[in-house]
Amino acid sequence: MWGGMSRRCAFCGSGDLTLEHVIPRWVSRHSLSLIAGADGFSIYGPGFASKIGEPRPASLIDIQVKRACRSCNNGWMAGLESTTSPLLKPMLSGNRVQLDAENQKVISRWVLKTAMALEFLTPARQFAAEDRAELRRGGIPEGHSIFLAARQAPDRAGEFRYAPLIFDSPDGHSTKFVALTISLHHLVAQVISSGKTGGWLIDVDDHGAVDAEAAIRLLPSVGVESLSWPPRFLLSELGFQNLVRLVLPKS
Repeated sequence: MWGGMSRRCAFCGSGDLTLEHVIPRWVSRHSLSLIAGADGFSIYGPGFASKIGEPRPASLIDIQVKRACRSCNNGWMAGLESTTSPLLKPMLSGNRVQLDAENQKVISRWVLKTAMALEFLTPARQFAAEDRAELRRGGIPEGHSIFLAARQAPDRAGEFRYAPLIFDSPDGHSTKFVALTISLHHLVAQVISSGKTGGWLIDVDDHGAVDAEAAIRLLPSVGVESLSWPPRFLLSELGFQNLVRLVLPKS
């Protein structure tokens, strides 16, 4: 278990903090059940508050942080998990799903909630207090990009990568970004943001690090009624590493 102490809930500002599983128990058990003799999970830096290196055997991806209050944990967070479960289970197994506009919002909110919890294990701060409050209210905070991809043959249940990025725009200004990549069996989600509410987005059709047909942009919304996952091309191990490193496209 990892996680620091905090006096106030990061989402609503109240007290009565409880330990929250960053990866819900049903997700980690389902992911681990998909691989015979699974290696478990691993967290890679730089900056994650854990040992860097070999994946560890586990019966549960037991990562907990104490940054949410009892009301948030048992209220809107539990509700979001319940709504997301029917969508995530086939995605974790690599089965094709169609995401309508409402389901795109549900997955986006789940990915953002997970990233908001994971960031407390890193020195990065992708999300402002306003972002967490907006998510708690049922909305989607602006200023963040989400890409969805899929791995060909994952050999572990979970893997999380954090990478600081700097993008030089044509006008000569440099913008710092944070990319957090969440890999749960076949499903890969990456959140990219500048750490400022409504900050500059990676708003491109081509992800840049991988072929455009290997990553689906979930946020900013592409404005279509239905998105099909997985993408046409699945990520090899090299493709996943390239996604994590994220060679940003030139605008």
